[in-house]
Amino acid sequence: MNLSDSIETLPKVGPKTKIALNQLGIFTCQDLLFFLPFRYQNKTQITKLNEVVAGDEALIEVNIVKTQSIFSSKKMFICDCLDTSNQTITLRFFNLHPAQQQQLVRDATLQCFGETRLGQSGLEMLHPEYRITSSGQKPLFEKTLTPVYHTVQGIYQSSLRNWMALVLEELQQKPLIDPIMGDLNQSLKFLPHPD
Repeated sequence: MNLSDSIETLPKVGPKTKIALNQLGIFTCQDLLFFLPFRYQNKTQITKLNEVVAGDEALIEVNIVKTQSIFSSKKMFICDCLDTSNQTITLRFFNLHPAQQQQLVRDATLQCFGETRLGQSGLEMLHPEYRITSSGQKPLFEKTLTPVYHTVQGIYQSSLRNWMALVLEELQQKPLIDPIMGDLNQSLKFLPHPD
């Protein structure tokens, strides 16, 4: 793989995905690497509920105490949760698939990431990203900050991150050649530098 290669050389980049990436100004692998995030999410530490500031994004770990479905203008699934600091939070999910609802049961342990806010009954998160760690799902915890990119329909954050990681991995396996110095070395017939 070279930086000048078309993004079509990447896995799962078909004609529709290529068009969507082109809308973002991404035509080559190099364009992908220079497509910078506009912000970062911090999933590097779990925040206790007694330390959460309403309005901030946070990664929390909680146990489900009670669940209920509410049918109003939107179908909503609600989880009342408690963490180890003995504080509570309400998680509100919209249009969850029945299979997802069946997994969100009392005593399940979740890691959730999202924006916190003050609701009628206290602290809450609306449709957070979550993993059920008590059932063996991979935790949301990350070692580094998580980049967030501008996207268009059909392009997901996880796909952009995976493609970037793949290109960087490929480039690490081969030395980068400066095209200007490469041409100069060739024209002056310099010997290659010994490794």
